[in-house]
Amino acid sequence: MKNILSEFKTAYKIVGYGAKIKVNFMMAGLFLLLGIIFEFASIGTQMIGSFYIVLSGMFLYQMIMSSDISTLVQASPYKKKIQCHYPMIAVIPWMFITLTIVLGIHYAFSLKDQTEPQRQCRTLVVLGLCIFFMLVYFGVAYKFFVSATVFLVVSIMVVMVGTNTLFTMDNPIELTFAGCAVFDYICAILGCVLCKILTEVFYKKDLSRLAFRGLIKKN
Repeated sequence: MKNILSEFKTAYKIVGYGAKIKVNFMMAGLFLLLGIIFEFASIGTQMIGSFYIVLSGMFLYQMIMSSDISTLVQASPYKKKIQCHYPMIAVIPWMFITLTIVLGIHYAFSLKDQTEPQRQCRTLVVLGLCIFFMLVYFGVAYKFFVSATVFLVVSIMVVMVGTNTLFTMDNPIELTFAGCAVFDYICAILGCVLCKILTEVFYKKDLSRLAFRGLIKKN
């Protein structure tokens, strides 16, 4: 247990060495705020609000990765852990906390209006798939920025079109809130695992200059 707590403390300390800390925290706060606004404005029937809330925690991943562009870190024996280990350590608690909060909000919406449960469930299915692909994206984005960005955009478009087609069929699948909540957690867990594997696989690849444009030159 002490080792686990020590790893968490180290991960959050490294956040402080990232580039443009204030800007990243401001962006995280903005995404969180917009997510909450969109969530309540749509009464949970649109995925974008929930996605923004969960995405706000991923700025920790970016801050830790940005610390890796310094020459000090490049020469450090902790370089691999900073790329492949600590980003996930820092992000995982916030991701599951925000996801749990989002699920609670959607559950409250579904109780408030008994005609809404299926719409809430459909939103959660889309959210889970988008979280999965977002995590896959983060696993490769800092090495293959352009390809990863194209992958993320195409994946989300496919998810949107595919789920919309599935849910608008003559006999759509009947969903349960509990089943959708479990589905979201599974997507998040699988996404984290795959993200970690991808960072390990591509560790030796150079960092993408586009992913840190304006920072590599400055440092």
